[in-house]
Amino acid sequence: MRKALLAIALGAVFVLSAAVGIVGTRDAHARAMNGKTIWVYRSSFTPSMIQNATGVVVTLVNQDTVAHRIILYRGSTRTSFDVMLSPGQWYTSPEPLTCTGTCYQVAYSYRDANRSSIDPSGYCNSFCARVYVYNDGS
Repeated sequence: MRKALLAIALGAVFVLSAAVGIVGTRDAHARAMNGKTIWVYRSSFTPSMIQNATGVVVTLVNQDTVAHRIILYRGSTRTSFDVMLSPGQWYTSPEPLTCTGTCYQVAYSYRDANRSSIDPSGYCNSFCARVYVYNDGS
């Protein structure tokens, strides 16, 4: 009797684990379909520029052996995005980058807070990645 109960309990755990794995995989796949990955290296991002993006979700992956503090600007305005990535760590932005209303195109600049700067016109100097987002008709 005890073995039967144990087998049923283990079977239930297996089924629940499989269901959670499928849901997690679908969520990861959905993000990948609408997302872009930017790799962070010692002194550069790869790719350093992404064009023709609309509603894109960005994942940053630190491929370096040192930590990088990544901040985000929309044009020349700093956003609240501020992430410290340890070596090997990755982060996916919770919201897609958008350009809506009267906006035709906007440039989002990810930059290393300690190794680059944004000038008053919104141009990023040195260690940056730029994502151009276009109005999708919203």
